[in-house]
Amino acid sequence: MAEQGGKYILLKFKNGKTGESATFTATGDLVTIASHTYEEGDAISFSSITTTTTVSADTDYYVRNVSGNDFQLYTAKCGGTLVAIDADGSGTSQETYDLVGGLRSKSFSVNSEAIDVTSHDSCEWRKILDSAGVRTVSVSGSGVFEDGAIIKALRAAVMNNTNKDCRMIISEDGDYIEGAFKVTTFEQSGEYNAESAFSVSLESAGEVSYTEV
Repeated sequence: MAEQGGKYILLKFKNGKTGESATFTATGDLVTIASHTYEEGDAISFSSITTTTTVSADTDYYVRNVSGNDFQLYTAKCGGTLVAIDADGSGTSQETYDLVGGLRSKSFSVNSEAIDVTSHDSCEWRKILDSAGVRTVSVSGSGVFEDGAIIKALRAAVMNNTNKDCRMIISEDGDYIEGAFKVTTFEQSGEYNAESAFSVSLESAGEVSYTEV
């Protein structure tokens, strides 16, 4: 079945927020984490849940309606439904992946270097060595600049010359590739009477896994 452009291609980066103590309050369906840095639409997941049963461990939720240390959980970044908290309880946050917002175009390519072992004994047919050669994944995207935490992390990765854990959703079913990537370019631009835009390019920096959902 055909798919619409890059609608289902999503680029995410690990946010590194882990081990934060959270409390769940049924009145108002609130989650409270002291001095948290979550922003509207950020992904959040919990490694353990006590008492509360409508919030599941190891499940991605999305932060909405942030007010001080409090926020609510939704099942999707845009739209979705509010998670109704059935009973007061507690939990512990764990690392998850935040969506890179504002992207209009996204692409990825998987490359496998060919090792030519053709010889006079190949009967005039080229021979490529099986299960050999360097494999790489390239990712790029561009869109409207949003000065959120994830964009700041991208800038920091370029300036500090560090790799980032990346996950890219590549199908409507949620299949994804995942691994460490080096941010090779990060550009920001804009005309005086137009939107501020950005583009980013990444190259795999180690083994990349593929998960079929």
